[in-house]
Amino acid sequence: MNDHLPPPSQRDRLARIWLLLALAGPVVLYVGFGWLSTSRVGGVRVLFDSYDPLVYFGASRWVPEGGVLYRDVLSEYPPTANVIFAAVRAVSEFLKPFPSPFDSFVWAWMSAAWLTYLAVVRLTLKHLPRHAVWLWLNPVVIYFSLQRFDIYPAAFTLLALIAASRDRYLTAALWLGLAASLKGYPLFVVPAFALFVLKRADLRRAAEVSAISAVVFVAPIVCVASYAGWDAATLPFKYHAARGLDPDARSSSYDAAIDVLGIEAVAKLAANPAAPRVLQLATVLLAASLFPCRVDQFANAALIAVTGFISFSLFFSPQFVIWLVPFAAFSNSRIVRAMVHATLIATWLFFPLAYDLKAAHPDSVAMVRFYGATVLVMTLMRFGVIAAALAAVWTSRSEPDSPK
Repeated sequence: MNDHLPPPSQRDRLARIWLLLALAGPVVLYVGFGWLSTSRVGGVRVLFDSYDPLVYFGASRWVPEGGVLYRDVLSEYPPTANVIFAAVRAVSEFLKPFPSPFDSFVWAWMSAAWLTYLAVVRLTLKHLPRHAVWLWLNPVVIYFSLQRFDIYPAAFTLLALIAASRDRYLTAALWLGLAASLKGYPLFVVPAFALFVLKRADLRRAAEVSAISAVVFVAPIVCVASYAGWDAATLPFKYHAARGLDPDARSSSYDAAIDVLGIEAVAKLAANPAAPRVLQLATVLLAASLFPCRVDQFANAALIAVTGFISFSLFFSPQFVIWLVPFAAFSNSRIVRAMVHATLIATWLFFPLAYDLKAAHPDSVAMVRFYGATVLVMTLMRFGVIAAALAAVWTSRSEPDSPK
């Protein structure tokens, strides 16, 4: 671990640098917002994409307009995520940096995301070897961190891993539960985490971390149910559970197999609602069956579970790739980290590059083929991550037992 502190003079200098970066972000975004919000290169959203912030803006309209969330104002996201949307909306409505409420919201959103991103980088530099920070410095991570809310569950996941590396298992479970309350994928790593704690501590502590993660995940849902009813509280989960293959994007692993490789049998597999869930559960069980006893082994096992969840899901969103970064940062395997880097780049080639080029040139055969190629490469990279993480766990078993 990278816990040694630099000399006081260096710490002061670093503190000034971080403060400068923290202040510069919102200022630069404010000064350059007019250019940034309209910037496209050849029709491609290279720097800015307003689609998801517009969804967050709509879900938070109860802040200035009134109404009850999930009852009067619908949202496809869990309660904890809506707390973030509401906080940003409140700040933007108070400061009003631009005449447009949406522009003000986007500025506040990207500013808050920038501060969160900086905090994540600083935590990584403090607690992990220097090579881990390069994952966060990948431009694709910055792109999606500023314009999606996935940086928040990724930050909580990083905090969970840091706590686990210090044998603070209950604290780690709390952070995992918070991450899951934002986006459910961390629940898929809880079985591996519980077995990790079982190996490192005992059965009682393993049961405690499982319970804490579950309670923290469920608590916000119960709060919403208390005022809006269970139908409203479970609406986001029903919405995502009902999602199937996207006929427009065609970007899932199944689409890669069907459209690019021409494997028709996969279409029948995807048509069975139970099949994707069984495959996702299989990767969870595979990760847990590795019985990780070190933090790096747990990180690699979790990477298998999360990447499997993404790869076998019927729908795919490019920002999901941020979920892999905290686990890869804790991996001791250079191959795992390289594969995650490659997956990040392949994902950006799909979106926004190929996605927007295809939209701008729908009749171009070359663009359609390029689009399909990026979907296939992105899919293969994800399965490469799973294979590399599995190999990393197996090869690490011959190494001395240590916290990292």
